[in-house]
Amino acid sequence: MTLRLMWKLVINNFKSIRMMVVPFILSLSFIFGLHFILLSISMNDYFHREAEMITTFAIVAQFILFLLSVSFALYANQFMMHHRKKNFALSMMFGMEKKHLCFLLLIENIIEFVIIAVISVIGGFLFSLLMFMFLNKVLQRHHHVTLADFTLNMNVVWLTLLILILVMGLIFLVNIVKVTLQNPIQLVQKENNQSQRIKKVRLIILLVLGLVLLGSGYYLALTTQGIFHSLLTIFEAMLLVFVGTYCLFMSLSLFTLKGLQRIPRVYYHPVLFFSINGMISRMKTDAISLANMSVICTFLIATIGLTIMTYQGAPNLVKTLTDQRDYTTVITVENEKNKSLKAKTEKVLDDVQKYATISQLKQRYFVILGIDIKDNNVFDVAHNDQKATVQFTPEKEYNRVFNKNLKLAPNELGITENSNKLGKQKSIQIGDQMYSRVDLKDTRAMIRSTMESDIFVVVPDEQQLDQILHTLLPADKNLQNYKRVDLAFNVDEGKHALEQHSMDILKKDHVQLTNTKEMSRLVYQLDSGLIFLGVIISAALITILFLILYYKQMVEADEDQKRYALLSQLGVEGTTIRKVINQQLRWLFTLPALVAIIHTLVATKIIYKVISVLGVQNMWQFALVYFGVLVIVVVCYGLLCIGVSTIYYNIVYRGLKRPHE
Repeated sequence: MTLRLMWKLVINNFKSIRMMVVPFILSLSFIFGLHFILLSISMNDYFHREAEMITTFAIVAQFILFLLSVSFALYANQFMMHHRKKNFALSMMFGMEKKHLCFLLLIENIIEFVIIAVISVIGGFLFSLLMFMFLNKVLQRHHHVTLADFTLNMNVVWLTLLILILVMGLIFLVNIVKVTLQNPIQLVQKENNQSQRIKKVRLIILLVLGLVLLGSGYYLALTTQGIFHSLLTIFEAMLLVFVGTYCLFMSLSLFTLKGLQRIPRVYYHPVLFFSINGMISRMKTDAISLANMSVICTFLIATIGLTIMTYQGAPNLVKTLTDQRDYTTVITVENEKNKSLKAKTEKVLDDVQKYATISQLKQRYFVILGIDIKDNNVFDVAHNDQKATVQFTPEKEYNRVFNKNLKLAPNELGITENSNKLGKQKSIQIGDQMYSRVDLKDTRAMIRSTMESDIFVVVPDEQQLDQILHTLLPADKNLQNYKRVDLAFNVDEGKHALEQHSMDILKKDHVQLTNTKEMSRLVYQLDSGLIFLGVIISAALITILFLILYYKQMVEADEDQKRYALLSQLGVEGTTIRKVINQQLRWLFTLPALVAIIHTLVATKIIYKVISVLGVQNMWQFALVYFGVLVIVVVCYGLLCIGVSTIYYNIVYRGLKRPHE
């Protein structure tokens, strides 16, 4: 076969499958444009010098995006190859050798590579400039940075092309294996044998497994207590829910549809009869695709919501960590025998004032303790199982720090919490002593913004605090080791001298002075990295979601056209066929969105606990953003479905009789 003839076949193939190949090329170009952006940020000299944490996040995002790219490319290629199986079979039947078919695929692969490379490199470079300026805005450095600080490293181009070569090479190898290991008859049989009977035992196992996994994941998400417990639990809950989702899509959907077949009033309805049978056939082949769409929608809602809330929470997190002062430190006397916390605090302040003049001094005295909480809110010693961390502070200290006038009776405790470990009970038992609970409603928001624990407790005086600590601490523990003082202050003069002698203070007093300006810089780097990661992953997920929708409907459109044309020939009215098509599409598109909404609503509590770490303390602000994102994603998903459905209708209705016919 001559090269000229081969080239003509390639052009004709591209024309015949343009509805498949154009979205594939554009989507891969977009994803590899994201690769270019990540590589340009991770290898940018400015970020290595000024915000190295950003480059670390870029590397993490690069790894995640690479996995998504490979999965997506193989997934999309599978649909394209399925669409072309009959053409390959016919070509081989008419005498085309497998080596010629492989060479044809190679030329197509090279052309796709060149187009994707050009678009992704040019587009990636332009959007890298925008991302560079956006990240610097989030880093609070937009007054000092220009595009002149952005430099393009040519290694970025070569690495992007290398990753693209690896992915396109993998696609080519998969296609070669599919073509060379099968004869024309096998290809045609595979084309016509997509729906296989699934054994009932397998369906029952999948159903039970799915219900157990999904129920376990929901239970973890709904019963999580405290911020730190939520951080440990969220990934376990996600894994359980998503695996359970796949199992239920493959089993529960079929059981439900077959159950409808047993209800004569439903099953023998003119439209539902065809819809139910069609859905059973579809779910045998589409269950995984629908589960993929559901999981991607859930990830998309969570990722976009977390990205927006991270951006909003950054200033509040900085304010909380820095106390709006120049320096902060924590003073303890842990493992320092015969030392008073008060005396050590005074000594640290004296040593600081040797080198600098300070003002706006802020002190906060408290105790953090891990405890066990038993039934009926009985506080007990934590041995191997620590149920909660509790922050205790005396009434006098609480009133001074928060400018309040709280007055507690000897048998009362002021309480607020970041969890729901205490429930709604109004009494608490510590040792043999019963205490009434006083909710700190007026200062709840302020306390939660500074809490490092699950529960905040105000005790009437320091003497009672010591009694409580003696009750809750194991006998071999020293009470003084758990007491702390937070210091925060501004430096009016001598900041340079204090920086120079901070190591001397550390060696002498065992106290680390933290420069809040440096801390703010690190916080904004962390938030910028998380936002960057969220933007990239969200963009990739949107692209993948669109391609799954598009290819699934394109492949099914050709098959459904034949089925519905046959129904039309058998005398089924065109209006009935159209109702069947519309009903099936509504079910197929609504189901993943509905499941994603349920997952998202169940995850509300655990996501709020996790995002609290990043400075989001306002529940109403969280709810507004979270549910706003949910609505926007669902609306966008609906628009995608409408667009894809239009293409599907155009293909399926081709050849069907008009209603008046």
